[in-house]
Amino acid sequence: MQEAQPEYYTEVENLNLSRGDQTGMWMLNFPFPYSDAAVNQQFAALSKSLAEMISTQKQDELAGKLVDYRTARRKFEKMISPDEYKYFSFQLWKEGVARYTEYRIARLAAQEYQPSKAFLALHDYQPFAEAAEGIFMNILRQLQTLTLKEFKREMVYPYGAAEALLLDQVNPKWQRPYFAEKFNLARYFDAAR
Repeated sequence: MQEAQPEYYTEVENLNLSRGDQTGMWMLNFPFPYSDAAVNQQFAALSKSLAEMISTQKQDELAGKLVDYRTARRKFEKMISPDEYKYFSFQLWKEGVARYTEYRIARLAAQEYQPSKAFLALHDYQPFAEAAEGIFMNILRQLQTLTLKEFKREMVYPYGAAEALLLDQVNPKWQRPYFAEKFNLARYFDAAR
């Protein structure tokens, strides 16, 4: 769905991150500082904070934590180069929100979809509510246990999904500009103020 949007490919090219790669492999092989100790330490702190916030149901607790999280996120941004941050933001926007969408669709299906008898009879059938819960718990587990150094680019899946879940709490309208204001979930936090 993201790639089907008008101007998507032009806008991705305008990020100037491909460094001449016309195959798209730069999206997988971009030289991000996954092994940098300071970057890892800050990212781990961000991940744990994010996991805690998406588990919080109390809005009054969330407000103070959000200020601290955003400060720590800006610190992370300053630790890496502008291109590295653009790459990170792009991946959260694209792959993280894709994981978030899996979760949201499973939740919606659990609430509003009645599976057919044939679907229910499949040997690997799982109720949508269980699937949604499994996705959510996996996001939490990954944020709390996996490191940027070992998981590399794949950390954008749980991290971006968690940021989208946090946005649901602090800026429920964040999805409206998603296709118009691309490649940076952080700007949707700015709109929440």
